Amino acid sequence: MKLARHPQLRTIFLFTNVLVLLLPIGGIGLLRMYESELIRQTEAALIGQAALLSSIYANELAWQAKHQQTNIDYVRTLPADSPFHSSSGFTPVNPRLDIAIAEILPSGPPAQQVSTSPNTINMAAGAKLQPLLKDSQKITLCGIRLFDSKGVVVASSGSETGLSLTNREEVRRSLQGYYSSVLRKRVSDEPAPSFSSLSRKGWVRVLVAMPVLHDQKIVGGVLLSRSPLGVSKGLYFIRKHLLLAGFAILALVIFITWLTNALIGRPLKKLVVETKKVEQHGGVMHPLDHPGSREVADLSQSISEMANGLQTRADYIKSFANHVSHEFKTPLTSLKGAIELLQDMGQEMSTEERLQFLENMDGDVRHLDRLTRGLLELARADMAIRGDTSCEPQTALLEIEREYNTSKKTVTINIKRQGGLIMMDGATLKDILTNLITNSFRHGQAQQVSLVLDRITHDERTWMLLSVVDDGTGIVQANRDKIFTPFFTTARNQGGTGLGLAIGKALLAAHGGRLVLADNKEGQCVFEITLPFQQ
Repeated sequence: MKLARHPQLRTIFLFTNVLVLLLPIGGIGLLRMYESELIRQTEAALIGQAALLSSIYANELAWQAKHQQTNIDYVRTLPADSPFHSSSGFTPVNPRLDIAIAEILPSGPPAQQVSTSPNTINMAAGAKLQPLLKDSQKITLCGIRLFDSKGVVVASSGSETGLSLTNREEVRRSLQGYYSSVLRKRVSDEPAPSFSSLSRKGWVRVLVAMPVLHDQKIVGGVLLSRSPLGVSKGLYFIRKHLLLAGFAILALVIFITWLTNALIGRPLKKLVVETKKVEQHGGVMHPLDHPGSREVADLSQSISEMANGLQTRADYIKSFANHVSHEFKTPLTSLKGAIELLQDMGQEMSTEERLQFLENMDGDVRHLDRLTRGLLELARADMAIRGDTSCEPQTALLEIEREYNTSKKTVTINIKRQGGLIMMDGATLKDILTNLITNSFRHGQAQQVSLVLDRITHDERTWMLLSVVDDGTGIVQANRDKIFTPFFTTARNQGGTGLGLAIGKALLAAHGGRLVLADNKEGQCVFEITLPFQQ
């Protein structure tokens, strides 16, 4: 199982939390974008109407000037940087208002009184267009004002005719030859319209001002105003689409719930079921095939290893108890029989017979003593924990060589390559090697044992490789898989307990190493000890 394939829990939680966070933020953002779009739609509609009315007003002024045989008043010539000054003849005006960045101006100031009236041409043109504005307002619901080159209203859908609008920035801007659009706060004393009506209950009002041109001269302007469709009313008109969006959001929430359950809840439930099966029926537990997340995969792997380790330990304890029972039963039975014979027939036995029975009993007691001490050593080895002590292996080897070379047996040292310190104290290493050497001399009938020290590299670490090679009779093939089993021995008659190799293997395993039978050639036995060097 490759953990890298599964996302981490923090990634899953981050993903789901971001999705949940994006729902309200995204909703607010969409509403803001929708409100801006409604304002731009209103501005675009007003631009179209303003362009049309500007053209109609200019044509009407030209007709009135020709009919009255006089000139049209103008404020100035169209500036060169005006968007309406184009050599191609096309002067498109695009909506530019954005509720997110546009300044919301106060409600427009009331029109001002003027001392002079508009000239006759403007008045005649305004009077001619006044009914058109009234009729247009009934359909478009927007306020329309036409003003002359001095900013005086000559026609209006309201009641500002004859008043000046030059106190408004958008009007002054249009009389300079530029397009102007602003947002102003809406103040209305009219009752709120119903949602189903086309009337708009907005809190702002869009105002568009555009110059009226004749022969590239600014002869007046047009001002249109309209409240954009409110968000609530706009949502009412698209309620069917909102309902579909609501179902989409609900589906997204359901998907998030399903995803969280699939990646976290379901694997954890399955892990609980598997652990209960192992608890009730035993057996081997395998990691989950689809753990969902990396943490659950780690947890599954750890629980599986722990359960299998406990099962292996339970099997080991059961087997160990059977072996202990068998090993203790034989000498205890012998002791019991000898005691019963001495009790029943002791008076009839000769002194030599009684001494023989006592000698046999003493042998059984010594065997039990060796078993007890061996079991204690094995228990300590199984429970051993790697400490902070370390040693140089060649030092322990040289000490062993000096001790054995005082006897008839020969131990030679061959140090090929040194690697530094190993994470084991020298006394423990000497005990393990001494047991292996003793077995070679006592049970393998060896005359010489060689200790070969080398180093190897494995899993990007440097390891000590210590080979114990003898010239004895070797180990028969049938016994190769049994030699590390507790209580297995071929020298029981010589006092062997069968615990030495098991103790050595357990001690090495506790220090991160291992003990294996590497070779079994005739006349030779090779044990290999591997231990990691200190980093």
